[in-house]
Amino acid sequence: MEEDGNQHAAGDGLTSEREEKQNQSAEEEGIVEENGDKNAESDIEPDDEIIEDEETEVLKNLTAEDVIGRKFNSTEEAYDFYNKYARAWGFSVRREKKTETKKGETTSRLFVCSCAGTKRKSKDELQRPSRLNTRFQCKARLRVQLDKSDSKYIVDTFYIDHTHNPIRQKLVHHMRSHRGLDEATKAKVRYQRDAGMKTADIMNQHVHQAGGYDKVGHTKKDLHNFASKDRGERISEGDAATALAYLKSKISGDNHFVLEPIFDEDKRLHSIFWADSMSVADMACFGDLLAFDSTYKKNVYNMPLVVFSGAHFYLIVTTFIDEIIVLLYFWYIRCT
Repeated sequence: MEEDGNQHAAGDGLTSEREEKQNQSAEEEGIVEENGDKNAESDIEPDDEIIEDEETEVLKNLTAEDVIGRKFNSTEEAYDFYNKYARAWGFSVRREKKTETKKGETTSRLFVCSCAGTKRKSKDELQRPSRLNTRFQCKARLRVQLDKSDSKYIVDTFYIDHTHNPIRQKLVHHMRSHRGLDEATKAKVRYQRDAGMKTADIMNQHVHQAGGYDKVGHTKKDLHNFASKDRGERISEGDAATALAYLKSKISGDNHFVLEPIFDEDKRLHSIFWADSMSVADMACFGDLLAFDSTYKKNVYNMPLVVFSGAHFYLIVTTFIDEIIVLLYFWYIRCT
């Protein structure tokens, strides 16, 4: 069992202009200054100070002796506790080493400060400027072990000291482990987007309702990322219908738009031919000079994208699996 009885100092001591800029860059991991003076007084103006609630005060007063031996029902419960502790002290956490049995049962789990370890050098650094270093070999951590007597997880390691200064409380909400959308917020965002609200407007509403950016729990970038992922998942659940609906919508604005979906014996979409009026006109005039390219990358359904092109740079696009000769002949007859 490992212990450390030292506690965090109260101030952040970030006074220089460079350090101010680093604090403002805290969105990814929490940018902090290495080997900072933990005993320095805070330079936050009184009007900028964050009023701490009772829970935050309790968390900040915890010592190693208070935490070691504490039990949790799951590793996620332990993570939530350590993440709340980290927010109170102005740092971010990440999940690290995990040990499991052959049956997949977790026997131990380590959570560390996001500044733990060292920065990994990558090939990208040779091509573009390296990002600001956020790894300072910080030793702050919490580890839980499975207690088989009651199937709970007990804290056996809790290091308090950091090798860097904490982030100001007014910036903590930008740090990765303190950002995110819970299920209730996701459902709300889906409803708002379905109602036609823009992401920026949704964010403004959330900020207004929460009473400030630091109380929202997510950033506008988080909303954009969720909206993009959610849109992709929705399309994947009915992608064929979505594709057909999109192409059919083109017909209303183009009387000569041609759409030829082909279905298999199970009524599933097999192939799609489509062309706008300009492509059809070009085909009629320059159909004797036609080439098609089927070298485009295949998608998850193993259906290549094939582009038909001619001397007049017109395009007739289709996705299909096979029967190239038959479908090409059919398309040529229809367009001429």
